[in-house]
Amino acid sequence: MNVLILYPSTFRKSYGEYAEAGGRMPPLGICFIAAVLEKNGIDLEILDADILDLTFEQTIKEIEKKNPKILMISIVTATYNDIVKLSDALKKQNPHLKIIVGGPHLATDSESTMNNKCFDVGVLGEAEYTTLELVQHILESKDIHDIKGIIYMTKDGLIKNPPRELIQNLDALPMPAYHFLPSIGLYHPQIHTYRYKPVVPMVTSRGCPYRCIFCDQGVFGKRFRYTSGKKIVDQIEELQKRHGVREIAFQDDIFTLDKRRIYEMCDEIEKRKLKIAWS
Repeated sequence: MNVLILYPSTFRKSYGEYAEAGGRMPPLGICFIAAVLEKNGIDLEILDADILDLTFEQTIKEIEKKNPKILMISIVTATYNDIVKLSDALKKQNPHLKIIVGGPHLATDSESTMNNKCFDVGVLGEAEYTTLELVQHILESKDIHDIKGIIYMTKDGLIKNPPRELIQNLDALPMPAYHFLPSIGLYHPQIHTYRYKPVVPMVTSRGCPYRCIFCDQGVFGKRFRYTSGKKIVDQIEELQKRHGVREIAFQDDIFTLDKRRIYEMCDEIEKRKLKIAWS
């Protein structure tokens, strides 16, 4: 296998009987990335160690068994220390393994994160096309120094390349690759926030024009970009046919900013006579 994308376990069993109250949803960010890689012919898998409740040791064994050339890891701050420990162990076993990191923790603390020698490259900003270019270069043994949107360590110190331009046409992105995940039925939001299972999240817009001081716009920027209403409903139909989805949880930062596309979405749902709950 060329690429394994890891969504690490948060070891939720430590919460005991309250563990499921918070819900667990499909990791949309890596599903978007996986879809772009798959569309461009990259051999890959996703390992959602969190939904599978894998221990630290089980996660290492699964990765070693799959033996990827490139391991990509999404890091949140709660998992950061464990990811460093895991990556160190994997590098000792296989020094040739390339480890690419991304996710919220890297976005907010990129320099100290990349000071860990176990990480080869970090991906900043919108990750889909940066990751594609980076993976292609690594698999073809090409130099990565001109790739926009990455940060990496050299013998001369840390290099942070210029940011990549934001994706303007979200309709051009393929549907997130939910099919690389375990059964969709394993996932659910917080127990009081949905009516029907299976329920999956969708993110249909990026960016926000407002300037709230508590909000980090470092990844998606200030320009509002969106998926069209028709494309949203095309994806809902596909989710129903392929995964039996009965409810959609829209997780956009500002879903209703452009009312016309929401009306378009609702008109399409009515026209196609789809039975779908959404929030």
